[in-house]
Amino acid sequence: MARARQRAEWERTAEVLAMTYNMLRDPAKSRFRGSELFNPYRSRSKPKPLFTTANMDVLRVFIDGQIPPEVIQAAAEQEG
Repeated sequence: MARARQRAEWERTAEVLAMTYNMLRDPAKSRFRGSELFNPYRSRSKPKPLFTTANMDVLRVFIDGQIPPEVIQAAAEQEG
């Protein structure tokens, strides 16, 4: 609960900092900055995609209705 409060407080603080920065910046020399720059809890990297070409075969189950042999083999290796 304390972490959630810290994150919420940093969200507000980052918004105020971003607004102040953007208000006082020189448009000719610098660009607009969002609040994610000032918030230490926000990730600056893009989230990883859920499905890639490497694991797209898993979705074949829903299309074909059959479990690919690679998935069965991988599940067997994990179990045992």
